[in-house]
Amino acid sequence: MSQVTVLVDGYCSLCKGWTLFVARRDRFDRLRFASQQSDAGERVLRRVDGQGLVGESVVVVTGSSVYHGSRGVIEVFRVLPWPWKAVTAMWIVPWFLRDWAYYFVADHR
Repeated sequence: MSQVTVLVDGYCSLCKGWTLFVARRDRFDRLRFASQQSDAGERVLRRVDGQGLVGESVVVVTGSSVYHGSRGVIEVFRVLPWPWKAVTAMWIVPWFLRDWAYYFVADHR
């Protein structure tokens, strides 16, 4: 499996805490994290931002695919080992409900 780049809002305390939580569980060192406001994060966003990603809390880049919102979070957990990989079962929830919950939390963080 290739490495996954995870861009988070560097001003968000919840994002920072989530990043630490996920990084500690990344036993196989597949995830690369960067703040969206850092030089590296801005470079990646410029490269992939034909999709209006500026302002997203979490942006996940895997190869040529870009994910954000609840889908981005699911993609991060897909990389982690069990039992954390079980979070990907959230696929059964319709995307509009997952994204509603994700953006509700993102707007109130």
